Amino acid sequence: MKTIQGTQLNVSPICLGADIFGWKLNEEQSFAILDRFSACGGNFIDTANVYARWLPQGLNSSEIILGKWIKRNRDKHPIIATKGCHYNLSNKKSRLNKICLQADLDSSLHTLNTEVIDLYYLHRDDPTIEIGEIIELLEEQVRAGKILYYGASNFTAERLYQANMYAQKHNLTGFSAISNQYSYAKNNFTSSDLDDPTLVLTTEKELKFHRETQTPLIPYQSTARGFFSKRVHSERLDEFFIKTYQNPENDKKFEKLLIKSRQTGFSVQTLSLVALVRSEPFQIIPITSVNNLQQLKDIEDALLIINRE
Repeated sequence: MKTIQGTQLNVSPICLGADIFGWKLNEEQSFAILDRFSACGGNFIDTANVYARWLPQGLNSSEIILGKWIKRNRDKHPIIATKGCHYNLSNKKSRLNKICLQADLDSSLHTLNTEVIDLYYLHRDDPTIEIGEIIELLEEQVRAGKILYYGASNFTAERLYQANMYAQKHNLTGFSAISNQYSYAKNNFTSSDLDDPTLVLTTEKELKFHRETQTPLIPYQSTARGFFSKRVHSERLDEFFIKTYQNPENDKKFEKLLIKSRQTGFSVQTLSLVALVRSEPFQIIPITSVNNLQQLKDIEDALLIINRE
């Protein structure tokens, strides 16, 4: 177990992503993955109030399934991170305001069968709002006892520096963790290249912020959607992978991972997660999802390696 720096949350060094629960995986399949993740020492799970709301029924199905599992497994003491204030799915308008925050948070508390959220992220930023106003909205929920710690997902380095300065000036904890997109594979793009302009990649600017402040990074898409694993299995890389991750740096990383995989017997996917955790002088706890129990073996092995350190 690791303590998320600056908090009292003791978590597994790999976080299980629950984004496909109720979407690609049904309740039974999701429960099987949660049970096995817990059995191998995993206790940190990531979800969001918006996950699966894009389906016709419009329900927060990921949280619904996770909440049912939590109710049956309270003795396992899972640490839950969820997110709120995602933009409106129908018109892309920002929902980062007090009314939407309270609605999303209360919905998550009810659905997850808990009285307090361990780590609560704002799912999207709204740069038109002063950062101090955003921090104070979250502090209000801390004082109300609804969240223990809060973080930011898809916030740029500029906004993170502003938030850090505001928190220090007002003697507040501020963002305890950041969840932006990052993996061991070098990305060829910047955030401005993405189809969704509200998403934020972890670039050198964001890395500089983490190195200077030691704020933990809990990144999504931490395996680059299986980029290295696909190369091992000689899967034909589609246009997305070629445009996004094909570059000389990743070629070198792949060769090193492949050699180490042959030496140790661990998969390239496992070793890429371990390499990501070790890659920086600040704390990185990768979020990764799996489609089946076979894929969970990569997480089990990564936990085994990291916990030996």
